Amino acid sequence: MTHIPTSRAPVPPIAGADNRFGWAGLLAGICGLTLFWLPYFFPAAGLAAIALGSVGYSKAQSGAATNRRTAVLGIVLGVLALVLPVVAILGLGVYVSLHGM
Repeated sequence: MTHIPTSRAPVPPIAGADNRFGWAGLLAGICGLTLFWLPYFFPAAGLAAIALGSVGYSKAQSGAATNRRTAVLGIVLGVLALVLPVVAILGLGVYVSLHGM
């Protein structure tokens, strides 16, 4: 019995792949997470990350893009950019109500 190696060769990128939306979603998610303390910025960045990441994910599912993981990461970071400030504000409120100023 012969052993056949099962190494995965890298798949060459699709010519004309439209990876812009996945990368834009990731960038918006990173910006939203790092600047979550700005009150008017984090909701816009989080929603933009979710929207752009969703478009990038649908393009990757249809075969027009090759960065499905990048788009998913943009969606996840966008959700975190929306949730983290709410958790921080609630946590601060609970701390202040328990310990006072």
